[in-house]
Amino acid sequence: MEPNNKDDIKEVKDPSLVTNIQKRLRRIEGQVKGLQRMIEQDACCMDVLIQVSAVRAATNKVGLMILENHMQCCLAHALEGEDKDRQEKFQELLKVIENFIK
Repeated sequence: MEPNNKDDIKEVKDPSLVTNIQKRLRRIEGQVKGLQRMIEQDACCMDVLIQVSAVRAATNKVGLMILENHMQCCLAHALEGEDKDRQEKFQELLKVIENFIK
């Protein structure tokens, strides 16, 4: 995904949200390291797949938290603007959601 232009609205992030996301990402990092150990130790495929599923669910949750923040802060502000801005932001949101669910 391309970075936003400098002219775009600066995102507003609640410090507690940032802390929560950072904790979740550290937990995910630990889960991935655990997966690496499981592979090295020739763990049962079912156990590995369960852990892969857990990592995927955790990363999806982080993505949803970021998307929700984007919609509440950035998109909500943009929707107060002119019709052209609203249409552009709506298209941007659709693109973000499309990329997120791939």
